[in-house]
Amino acid sequence: MKKLYTILALMLSFSQAHAALHIITVSDNQFTPATLNAECGDTVKWVWESGIHTTWSTSIPAGADLWFEQIDSFDTTYSYQVSLAGTYDYYCYNHPMMTGSIIVTCPTEIASQSDNFSSLVYPNPFENNLTIETPDATLISIYTITGEKIKTIILTEGQTKTEIITRDMAPGIYLCAILKEGVLIGKRKLMKQ
Repeated sequence: MKKLYTILALMLSFSQAHAALHIITVSDNQFTPATLNAECGDTVKWVWESGIHTTWSTSIPAGADLWFEQIDSFDTTYSYQVSLAGTYDYYCYNHPMMTGSIIVTCPTEIASQSDNFSSLVYPNPFENNLTIETPDATLISIYTITGEKIKTIILTEGQTKTEIITRDMAPGIYLCAILKEGVLIGKRKLMKQ
């Protein structure tokens, strides 16, 4: 039962998203910023400042949802969550020269959740080898998505880099726990191609 609770806690902490909120102001004849960089899962919010405008998608990644929304003194905001990588172009129907773009990327590596700990796990996604660089760990464990521990690597004192042969692992998603003296100091979601 203790193993199940540990696995559930790890899985919940891996799934917590750190999505950002991006604001685009809508005023007389301009979207500010006109070009915005975002990541998958982020929310873009158009906020009215002046005029009578719309935000209308013109070209978006295949599979993304189209939108057409009024932005004026009655409808002062509109929010849209970007879910796919690519460029989302839009314009104001009332002012066709008023255009904007959202450029979305979907990073594959999950950053460490600990504020005071840094580690590198690469490449991610990986194929036959995985490298982990960590300044102060004593143990690395890799779990299947169902919580089965499949690898344990004990690090020697002063060891900061380890290479793991992963040919025996099936393609899929894995969880990596990085520990120092039994305390979880870092975690990663991994993907084998």
